[in-house]
Amino acid sequence: MRLKGYIVQLLSLIICLVLHGCQEQTSHRQKKANVVDLGEIRNNGKLVVITDFNSTNYFIYRGQPMGYQYELLQELADHLGIRLDVIVNNDLEESFSCLTNGECNLIAVNLTITKDRRKRFDFTEPHSQTRQVLVQRKPDGWEKMRSSELESQLIRNQLELGNKKVFVQQQLI
Repeated sequence: MRLKGYIVQLLSLIICLVLHGCQEQTSHRQKKANVVDLGEIRNNGKLVVITDFNSTNYFIYRGQPMGYQYELLQELADHLGIRLDVIVNNDLEESFSCLTNGECNLIAVNLTITKDRRKRFDFTEPHSQTRQVLVQRKPDGWEKMRSSELESQLIRNQLELGNKKVFVQQQLI
């Protein structure tokens, strides 16, 4: 009889956890962007997309929009039989806000998937991958150093950049 009581308590606890888990999942989805499904996009007759302006993804050449992301997006819009509206924005947080507020249907940029971003948004399968690299000068007199000495002078991990002065190229918009 005592075992039966433990089983009932255990089952009650499991049911409570499952219900709580479902509630958490619902609230998580509600925090995500205002979702517009494909049917609504087709009914509107246009696909509104934000992409960044740069020399490969989207640019204007002789008055014509061009670029890798642009070509992919145009193919998608043509496939769906709808018009493509491109919004150019190089501010990622603004782009995220537009998506969250339903002002666009998707963001088409090369983007690292982080835990925080995955919580907020859904991602497609990547069509390309890259890795970060650190470009640095060799130390003075590197030609006369042994390889182990040279190696000890170079930064090989981004964590080694802590408390160092870092220069980045200004992004031109």
